[in-house]
Amino acid sequence: ETVSFTITGQTNENSGKGGIMKTEITGKNKDGKDITVIVKSPTSDQHSQANLAAQRLFSRLINEVDENNKPTAVLRTQLDNLLKLKGLWDEKKEKELGDLVKEINALRRKLLAGGMRLTEGKKISIKIRDLSFRLDELKSDRRNLEQFCVEAKTESERIDYLLTQCVLKDDGSPVFDSVEHYRTAPPEPWMGSAAKAIGEVIFGIDSDA
Repeated sequence: ETVSFTITGQTNENSGKGGIMKTEITGKNKDGKDITVIVKSPTSDQHSQANLAAQRLFSRLINEVDENNKPTAVLRTQLDNLLKLKGLWDEKKEKELGDLVKEINALRRKLLAGGMRLTEGKKISIKIRDLSFRLDELKSDRRNLEQFCVEAKTESERIDYLLTQCVLKDDGSPVFDSVEHYRTAPPEPWMGSAAKAIGEVIFGIDSDA
């Protein structure tokens, strides 16, 4: 069953720069019941608390050791060597990624310069598309590996904390009581539908950029 949600209104509680933005999202859940979720922008105090939560996790992670008293955390600066040691990433993939970026940029410049037959332009466009697919694949592989480093985990902690503070029920109470509640709660259809509003209002992501 398709669950549809619509943004019914956006308000700014304070005029001028720094106001608290709120977006109200209404629709029906998977059981057909009406539901309203409010997404609001974080206050400066909530940003500070989110940063503190991330800092606490960072401190804990970098001080954790295994049974041999060796650090278990991996910093982003150490990631390359570890991935290469385990055979998950190597110089060949690194070179391919760099070469793809250069080739795509060169083809784009050639396409923008014009002065070619339509058939040649189409071939270049198709080539750019195919190379971009491969580039996205490599970048995705890299991102999947980087999620295990300390910096990625602490950034996830910061983001999840803000979500628990800024995604509210229609009575103003939090949808999620804690970060743990958010992470263990069964998936809700509205979360996917509200992702655009969450990105724009909480994290200032311009979805049209």
